[in-house]
Amino acid sequence: MRFALLGDDPRIVPFLDALALRKETLLTHAVAAPTTLPVSARNVIRCAGWEELLGVPTLDAVIVAGSDPWLLDGARKFAEAGKAVLVLGDVRQTSTFVYQLTLVYAERELVLFPILLLRSHPQVVALKAAIQEGEVGAVQLLRLERTLGVDAIPDKNAINMAGMLLEDVDLLRFLGGEYNQIAASRSGDPLVGVAGSNITLQGEDLPQALWSATMSPDIAVGAWKLVVAGDKGTATLEGGSDPLECRLTVLKVQAEGGTPPWIIPPAEGDARRAASAVLDTFLQVAAGETRLPTWTDLSRDFELVEAVDRSVARRRTVDVYFEVPSERSAFKTQMTALGCSLLVLTFFAVILYLIVEDTVALPAIAKRVITILLFVPIGLFLVMQLLVFLTKPAKP
Repeated sequence: MRFALLGDDPRIVPFLDALALRKETLLTHAVAAPTTLPVSARNVIRCAGWEELLGVPTLDAVIVAGSDPWLLDGARKFAEAGKAVLVLGDVRQTSTFVYQLTLVYAERELVLFPILLLRSHPQVVALKAAIQEGEVGAVQLLRLERTLGVDAIPDKNAINMAGMLLEDVDLLRFLGGEYNQIAASRSGDPLVGVAGSNITLQGEDLPQALWSATMSPDIAVGAWKLVVAGDKGTATLEGGSDPLECRLTVLKVQAEGGTPPWIIPPAEGDARRAASAVLDTFLQVAAGETRLPTWTDLSRDFELVEAVDRSVARRRTVDVYFEVPSERSAFKTQMTALGCSLLVLTFFAVILYLIVEDTVALPAIAKRVITILLFVPIGLFLVMQLLVFLTKPAKP
């Protein structure tokens, strides 16, 4: 299977390493690739633009690892051409990009796959197993805390926090479940930069998840810690600036006073094994099997992150409604907006007509023509509703 790379996000390097170690996968082309590439991938053909790749018949899949608009345009073109598209999530891509690819998927068969490396990390997999096997008992709370260095550009503080939140929300969803309520607050002067953020995720019959990030000018390298608190023990996952380097500690409490914690120390090949597991999952999905994570996971991660701004603006908990984008949902949304606008314009046009008629003697033929012009648009709009039967519903 032959791949092309679009973007220069350095987080994609472990996945490229996994590609290079397989006989059945090969990175052949790259556009705006990272400066650091695997040794076996340095002979890839570097292209000035993605347009050069559209005519390559041997290309099977495209890896998107960036947020530049022209790269995202290229990803959409490759999806429309039926190529498999793998996306390394970046908050700057926005949910609009994810929805656009989803609409392409609704029109034709293709593979859309999110690259979520942290989910497949051996330490995270071990933590998930500890939760499922009851090592910590019934989970009551998930708390993830991050400490970040202050950026010199104020706007980047909020972007950095949102970027970390996108990865962390996926981790919390993976361990806790499908959260659909979010309450958020921020501290700091917007002109100077965001100093901190606190977010609470909730869902029916799910343990509450707390996420916090603090900007500190005194640190050069960020750190994070995830605590899973249960009624029988506590599990702690800790890491540094590299999300693929972490350590898991599980403390199991017993009636006689507790037992020493068991620790899984980080191994040198953890990042490679995580990337290899993600690649295995993609190859299975490309072969027609159903595996997690799916494209819907990335879509919901974006929706939760973007709901933070709504919660901060409204200063309350907001509900997140997960709707699968499709041609039919897009049609209904557009028709609703058009219908509301048409009703308002017709209302004011009728009022204007009544004022004119009351002050000016209009001929009978003019009254008929104006009446037709006033209500013909609404009639045409109602007829257009029948076009909904030509749109495609969302795929399961």
